[in-house]
This record gives sequence, C-alpha cells and structure tokens, in this order.
Amino acid sequence: MAFETYVPQRGRSAGKSTIRVLKNGNFSISAAAYQKWFDKANYVELLFDSRSRKVGLRPRNKPTRASYKLRESPQGGDRRYVSGAQFLEACGVKLRKARSFDAKWNERLKLVEFSLK
Repeated sequence: MAFETYVPQRGRSAGKSTIRVLKNGNFSISAAAYQKWFDKANYVELLFDSRSRKVGLRPRNKPTRASYKLRESPQGGDRRYVSGAQFLEACGVKLRKARSFDAKWNERLKLVEFSLK
C-alpha cells in the first residue's frame, strides 16, 4: 500500500466558487471563483437586480467609471476582496452577519452572479 499526502482545504468554502459578503460589506471572492471567472482581472463592476435580488460582479481588466479595485488577500493566494458597503446600502441590502453565496457565471451578461434570497 502506498501513502498519499493529504493537503487540507482551507476555509469553509475551499475549492468552491463562492462569494462571501462580510458583515462590514466587503465581498470576498473565493480563489476558485477568481481563477475560474475573473481571469486575473484587477477590477470589478457591481450590479444589482432589485426584482430578482441578484448581485452581479463583472470582471474588468482596466478601471472604468463604475469599477472597484480588487484587493489581494493579506494571506496570499487567489482570494480577492472588494469594498461593497456603499453598494449594498444603495441597493437597500442589510446583512446582520457574514454569508456565503454559491455563484455562477452568466454567459449572456458576462458576469458572476449570486442570489441574495
């Protein structure tokens, strides 16, 4: 029998394409989501569909008038953060605690989306 080294997955959503909205309004983009959909983008535009209560994150390689800078995780790796407190407030979204959301790619709109429902 051969031994195999186990490499632990870090964090609750390690390996999953999730967006975590922190209590302070920051969006935490999992490493898997960043690698899969953001293709080394340094900026993101935040969108909101009030009818369906969906949030969209559109990757951007260059800054636009509506874009936010994606910040690298202080711990390293491909996890990225974006400040979303003003965005959430403008959309009327209030979260009492941090929550993780499963995200998916919307090919038609070229953005990552998740539902707040």
